[in-house]
Amino acid sequence: MRPRTDDLVARLAAADPARQLSVDNPAREELWRRILAEESPRTVVPARAWRRRVRVRPLVLVVPLLLALTAGALAAGGVIRLGAPAGQPPGYSNSARSGLGELTRGTVRLLPISTPDPVGGPAWGMRVFSTTRGAGCIQVGRLVDGKLGALGQDGAFHDDGLFHELRTSTFAPFYNCTTLDANHRIFTNVAVGDEPASGWGFVGRYAHGGCVPATSSPAERAGATAICPQGDERNLYYGLLGPDASSITYVISGQSRTVPTVGPEGAYLIVTKAAPKQLFDFADGGTSDVVPVDGPITALHYRNGATCHLTSRSWIGGADACTPTLKVPVGYVPPKRSAYTSAQVAAPLRVRLLHATRGGYEIAVSFTSRVAIAHARSKYLVEWRQPNMPLQVNAYHFTDGDIAAGQTVSVSIGGLGPPLTAGVTRGTVTFKETNLPSEEEEPGLLVGRFAVRVP
Repeated sequence: MRPRTDDLVARLAAADPARQLSVDNPAREELWRRILAEESPRTVVPARAWRRRVRVRPLVLVVPLLLALTAGALAAGGVIRLGAPAGQPPGYSNSARSGLGELTRGTVRLLPISTPDPVGGPAWGMRVFSTTRGAGCIQVGRLVDGKLGALGQDGAFHDDGLFHELRTSTFAPFYNCTTLDANHRIFTNVAVGDEPASGWGFVGRYAHGGCVPATSSPAERAGATAICPQGDERNLYYGLLGPDASSITYVISGQSRTVPTVGPEGAYLIVTKAAPKQLFDFADGGTSDVVPVDGPITALHYRNGATCHLTSRSWIGGADACTPTLKVPVGYVPPKRSAYTSAQVAAPLRVRLLHATRGGYEIAVSFTSRVAIAHARSKYLVEWRQPNMPLQVNAYHFTDGDIAAGQTVSVSIGGLGPPLTAGVTRGTVTFKETNLPSEEEEPGLLVGRFAVRVP
């Protein structure tokens, strides 16, 4: 029979009255052995081993507690779980010879810029890359563990709550691309309204998560694929001002701030909540220009001491946004032109009036290209006016890919969109080439003119 604890204590106290509670007394340890051996030989445990067990046992209880506390801290810190990488949006594909071209390997760079989200969660970041057709693009998204991606919310990725990295091989989403300058630099400035907080805002044909609040009008919902709270809408203002830029000044909620641009790209990124009613009050509505427009930025500061004061008006309507006038960004080096002449691009036009498959008529315009097009800076532009159009309005179509010298170029007018109206439709075909980072290119070189009477 195992001795009771009070009997052992009484015998120990009688044997060692001076140190009744000491377990470090060697004589006491020997007495423990004798007492336990007398009462129950099978339960003999050396005192030092017993002390080790006593000290180890609480650790077994403490470790799970520490693990629980750590898990709680991670949850409180907003740890984001990782999902599958994001791919191209449905129906989208890249081609080396059309559109912007394919990604040029080795050009993807995550910029050292991180902007907090106004509500919380992962910060926003941006990266740049170039394409095979001479374009430079900016991607903006949420940052997790040094990776750029999007969150599964606001209708994106089935609202799975996970972080989906944007592969470096994907163009999605590229919010803005422009032609590179002669030094392969990107100069562009973008304002995007009602961007979902997920960072994945595709609309229209490539829809994969653009969202608008439930209070939006039918026009504002056009192209959106999900309904999300107003609090999940963001405005993004970002751009690349080049190596000569030093800082920008912007005003938000009446507070003016001047912040330095980042890196040799002259990068900046501002993220704000979207207001219920604003200029770009629809999913992913926005604009871009050689200087920031339609946003909170009021001035651009350059290293040589120059300052561009931005007007409050949008470029829409023809107002120049920068005072003094700035048609080409500071530091931008125009690429070399092809030096074609009007005589080299001029070609006979073949124009036919056909019955459209959906009723009415369409005009088929074709010609043989006398020059080659191999980059995004050049294209053919077909413009036309119908009798009922205002004087300031032209309809247009432009080619969007590589064209070989001697290749036939064909354009259909009236096959899509509103039917052609009766009367004479007049138009031109122009070879357009720009060495500016905006669409405000020179008039171009005339290929030919046409006029067709529609019954």
